[in-house]
Amino acid sequence: MTEYYAYAAAIREELHRIPEIGFDLPKTLAVVHRELDKMGLSYTDKWGRSSVVGYLGPQDAPFTIGLRADMDALPIQEEVDLPYKSTHDGMMHACGHDSHTAILLAILKYFTEHEADLACRIKFLFTPAEEYITPGCKELAENGVLDDVDCCLATHCTPDRNIGAMVM
Repeated sequence: MTEYYAYAAAIREELHRIPEIGFDLPKTLAVVHRELDKMGLSYTDKWGRSSVVGYLGPQDAPFTIGLRADMDALPIQEEVDLPYKSTHDGMMHACGHDSHTAILLAILKYFTEHEADLACRIKFLFTPAEEYITPGCKELAENGVLDDVDCCLATHCTPDRNIGAMVM
């Protein structure tokens, strides 16, 4: 599993350098598209502006799990001097969405490599504008993106919890 952790960490640092706000996510989308293309996964943006949605697993599976990650950043100036510090003045991934996106990509990488073991279908949803007045996930839901999903899961970063801890 360390290879997937290292993959997620590298993607997270790449995304942290290029924070974008709202629905204006061209660099973030380019990273997500690049990684999904490497995995050979098909995807679409038909469900909403600056969204990425696709499937993994058997089409005839009796169950579909939605896995969601938000991608946008906040209009905050990064003040910490890190090797992967934001290169966009006045924008920062202060809320962990770079991690959310990287984690979902790592999950998809794992399941792409173990697709034969999947007993369900995965619908992956990369959503924009989580920190926006009208969130991008609302637009996707109103356009029916969840109509074929039996349950939907998302991750959230909580700095006061240990890695791997689950909070319900």
